[in-house]
Parts: sequence; C-alpha cells; structure tokens
Amino acid sequence: MKKIYKYLLFIFLFIFFLVFNLTVSQLTLDEIWSYGFSYNIVNGLIPYKDFNMVITPFYSILMAIPMYINNNLLVFHIENTIIITLFVFITYKLIKEKVFLILPILIFPLNITFPNYNFFILFLFILLIYLEKNNKSDLLIGIIISLIFLTKQSIGLFLIPVSLYYIGKKKNLKRFIGFIIPNIIFIIYLLITNSYKEFINLCFLGLLDFGKGNSNFNIFFIFTILLVLLILYLVKKHKKIDYYYLLGFTSICIPLFDLYHFMIYLIACLIVFYKNDLLYIFKPRLVGISLFIGLAFIHITKSNFNTKYYPNELNLFEYRYIEKKGIDNTNKVLNYMNKYNNKVMFIGPSAYFYKLINNQKITDLDLINTGNYGYNGSNRLLKKVKSLDKEYVFFVEKDELGLGKQTDQKLYKYIIKKYQKIGEIGNFIIYKK
Repeated sequence: MKKIYKYLLFIFLFIFFLVFNLTVSQLTLDEIWSYGFSYNIVNGLIPYKDFNMVITPFYSILMAIPMYINNNLLVFHIENTIIITLFVFITYKLIKEKVFLILPILIFPLNITFPNYNFFILFLFILLIYLEKNNKSDLLIGIIISLIFLTKQSIGLFLIPVSLYYIGKKKNLKRFIGFIIPNIIFIIYLLITNSYKEFINLCFLGLLDFGKGNSNFNIFFIFTILLVLLILYLVKKHKKIDYYYLLGFTSICIPLFDLYHFMIYLIACLIVFYKNDLLYIFKPRLVGISLFIGLAFIHITKSNFNTKYYPNELNLFEYRYIEKKGIDNTNKVLNYMNKYNNKVMFIGPSAYFYKLINNQKITDLDLINTGNYGYNGSNRLLKKVKSLDKEYVFFVEKDELGLGKQTDQKLYKYIIKKYQKIGEIGNFIIYKK
C-alpha cells in the first residue's frame, strides 16, 4: 500500500509541475534561451561556433535528444518535469518525509523549477550527495561530477578538487577516470566540429567580462556569506564530504548573487542539513504539504490563465500560456519583422523568442548579454554590428538601459546615439543606420 501511495504521489507531482510551469508560471528569458539552445542543436547548429553560449553544453544536448522527434516547447517541458520528479525522488531517498519541506521552496518566493540548466545542476548535485551517502561506485561519482562540469564549468571546477581531496588514492584514480572519460568525448566533439577556439573564448576567457559586467553585491550576497560561514564551521567540526561539496557548490551564486541562484543554493544546503539531522521540524509531512498546497493555491488564483487563449497560435509556443496582450504584441512585432524582410536585430534579450516563432535561424547576434561574447566581447560585438549592411533595422527594447540590465550597454548606447529613430512598436523603438 505504501508503494502505491508513493507512486501516486510522484504521478501527482509530475502532472502538477507540468501544468504549473506551462500555464501558471510566467514565461522567462532563461526558459526561452535554454529551449533555444537545444532547438539550435536539433536544427544542426554547432554550439559556440554558430550561436553563442557561455556554459558547457551537456544540458542542452541532453534536452535536445527527444526534440529530434518533436521540437515543440511542450516536449522541453515534459523533459523538465521528468527531471523535477527524479529530483524529488532522490531527495526522498536522502531525507525521507522531510522532502515535503523542500516542495514549498521550489515555488516560493519564486518558482525555480522552470526548464533551465541551474535546476538540472541542483538535481545532479543532490544525486552526487546520494551516491556518496550510499558508497556507490567511485567511477559513477566521477562521471556525475564530470556531467556537472559539462553542464556549468564554473561549478564542476570546484567540485572535482573537493572529491579528490577528501578520498584516498585508490578511489581518486577511479573518480578521475570517471571524470575524464566524458570530457575526452567532449574534447573530441570540439575537435570534430572545429569549435574549440570559440569554446575556450566564450566559456573561459569570457568569464572575465561576464564577472565584471554582472557582479551584484546585495542582500543575497550577505546571505550567501552567512551560509558559507556556517558551512565552514560544520566542515571544521564534522569534516563530512557533504559540507565540502556545499562549499564548492557556493559557486552557483557567483557572480550574480540574485534571489534565483541563492534559492538553488539554499535548497542544496537545506537538503544536506536535513540529511545530517541539523534541522528538526515537527510533523514535516503535515507542515510541508500544507505550505505547498497553500502556496500553489495562491499562485493559481493570482495567475491570469484564460482557457480562451490556450493553446495559442504562436509557432513552437502553442502550449505555453501567454496572455492575450502578449500574443497581440508578439504578432505585431512579427509583422514588422516581415515588413523589413527579417533583416532585424534585437538590441535586448528578446531575439530568441521572436526568431524561434518566426522560424528564423539563430546567430551569435541574438544573445547580446554582457559577458556572452567572449573576451573583450563588447568591442567585438560593436565591430560586428557596425559591419552589418544598411538594410538592417534595430529593435531596441525601451527598458534595457541602465545598471543591472543584461543587454550589452556599450552597444545599446551606440545604437540610440548614432542611428536614426524611424518608429516604435510595442516595447521597441526602431532604429536604422
């Protein structure tokens, strides 16, 4: 009977998170970009060479595999929901009924379960903690750390030294072999596609520009430091590998230190703390389920979901709920794009959304966030934009200028200063050389 109950619970969670992320939560840029990277791969584009991304590509490649059957965003969400359900399953294996205390934090104060590589890294990290707890194969542990590195290099670089430092020499060799095998395959891929130079520039050299342009010292920076101090105390007192791993996992907050990345880190900390009985909550199932249902109810009642506009008619995004106003604005922008024979560059973060819907090929001019163009990226990006022919028009997003905005500020200021304003549409001002 207990097994049936567990299976029913996981089926419910699968349905809930699929519906929640498709219809209740807001469409985010990270969701669009993550989907877009996998969509690009399915359509034969080579990461780093044909389009720019500043992370290692395992998540994008993994998520692309089922999309060869159907590349609709719905498929991407189904894959993501499988990952969420596996995450809850592994967490249950680690901390039993205390998993119910984790569920509310997945959707409050913000939803962190939308499709993105950071949540996938959290899943891999908790899987790593589970493997360590149960003394699983060192080769397998090395492979998992390798997959974390191949999903986001800045985190994997911190975790492999932790693992090798903590374990004896015989185990070290097996873990190192497990780590190196997937990376050898990836190096071969870079050589075959002749994209290794672009990879090094975007994923390593470009980190200097990314850090300078996106550093954010705020309240979440302080919260992160407080957690690190607590973990350092636990390392000194208990010397458990869990706490060493948590120290390495702190890198997920760097350099943005925003609420989203802090929540990912906080959940990892709470699961490890619960696993080691550092926190005690009376009747965790009752407390967790009550909070989860209450928060889910608040999200649902606050959402503007209207069955009249679901599914919609936007290519690839039919099953992702978008309000009528958003659909109307999108269609207006698409009409303007066609008016200019699609010789349009977006100065802002929305290019992927409109070009995916319009069945246009993505290029490295469609993600122009600060730090996303490699070393000395701002100057290289500006030079490339200047070389575009005079038929191009530039859709400049009105609210992307200023401190804390993602769009490359040097390019943004150049366009509005040097080019001629020829019109407006929605949230865009249109400029031309």
